[in-house]
Amino acid sequence: MSMTRRAVISDVHANIEALRAVLKEIREKKITDILFLGDAVGYGPDQDECVEVLNSECKVFLAGNHDR
Repeated sequence: MSMTRRAVISDVHANIEALRAVLKEIREKKITDILFLGDAVGYGPDQDECVEVLNSECKVFLAGNHDR
C-alpha cells in the first residue's frame, strides 16, 4: 500500500527565492502532491514567475486575498 504525501503551502507573496527553496525541500522529501492555499502575489517583485511556477507545480491552486 503506497501513501500519498502532500505539502500545503501559502503566502508566497511573489518571493521566488523562498518558493524555490520550499519546492526543493518538497522534492527532497519525495512529496508528490502540492496544495497552494493562496497569496501567490502581493509584496515581492516576482509575481508573474511565482504564479507560473505554482500553476505548474501545484495540484490545487486557490486564490487568496492578495491574488487578482
